[in-house]
This record gives sequence, C-alpha cells and structure tokens, in this order.
Amino acid sequence: MIYPLVGNDLGVGKNDKHALFEWHEHGKVVFSATQLGDALSFHFAADKPAMRHIKTAINDFCDWAVKEYNVRMLLGLVLLPSVGRVLVKCGFVRVQELKLGYTLYRKC
Repeated sequence: MIYPLVGNDLGVGKNDKHALFEWHEHGKVVFSATQLGDALSFHFAADKPAMRHIKTAINDFCDWAVKEYNVRMLLGLVLLPSVGRVLVKCGFVRVQELKLGYTLYRKC
C-alpha cells in the first residue's frame, strides 16, 4: 500500500513540484513523484530491509500512481545500472541514455 510520507525521507528530498509517498510493508521505500502532462516522473530510495522487496514496492507504486494521478506513462530517471535492471523486471523499457550517466526508463 502507498501512503503519504510520514517521517524520514531516506534522502530523496522534496521541492514544491514533488510529492513524497512511502511503501512500508517490508522495510521502507520513499517515492518522490511529479506529474508531467500525461506522465508521472518519479525516483525512490529504499532502506536495507526493503531492498529484498523492491520489485513489489515499485509495482505497488506504479499501480497506485496510474490510478491516483490518471496518467498513461511512468518515467524513471536512473543512475545505477542495477536499479535499471530492476525497473526492466517491473515492465519498464529503457528509452535513452542522458548526460551525467543517467538513463531514462518508461512504462506505459
């Protein structure tokens, strides 16, 4: 289940355009999300106990976000290749390599 963030943001940070949410079924994952037209851009951070359940957390967030924000696409900006591999396992597709080593992934 996805909830509004209460407490520690695990270093995700926030600005006036991003909302923070958390998943805490097994550990804690914090998602930062902002809507861009018909898409939702997000990034996340997880504590160590949640890493064993990160695919479940990402899938739960994606299902929730599509309904909550009424979007057609989810976008993830990724720095670590291992995170990119997890997103691919969750149905995301690699779109483009960007500056500073980031890779853009999308899920429709």
